[in-house]
Amino acid sequence: MFIRRTQTARSSQGPRFTYRLCQSVRNGSQVRQVTLLNLGAQFSVPRQRWAEFVSLIETLDRRHQPLFPPDPQLLPAARKIVALLRQRRLAAAPACDDDPWAFVRLNS
Repeated sequence: MFIRRTQTARSSQGPRFTYRLCQSVRNGSQVRQVTLLNLGAQFSVPRQRWAEFVSLIETLDRRHQPLFPPDPQLLPAARKIVALLRQRRLAAAPACDDDPWAFVRLNS
């Protein structure tokens, strides 16, 4: 995952930018970059901290515990983005009876 800054429009005050959370996806011999989530124009994480922020998002999304305590300034925003990513995945999941996941009750 990575964050991309994209110029969206020019106004009399100068260019406007929006920020997107993207991911590279390999399809055969081709590589595409897919936008996972639009972070908007008000994205406030400084550019120097984007790598740390994306690493925190990936850690939380995989439900792993961070090796070191995360920065308290980045943690709320990362949790919000992870929740939005999970909602988007649930909405995009096909609703069918051929679900590959099976649930097993271990105590019965």
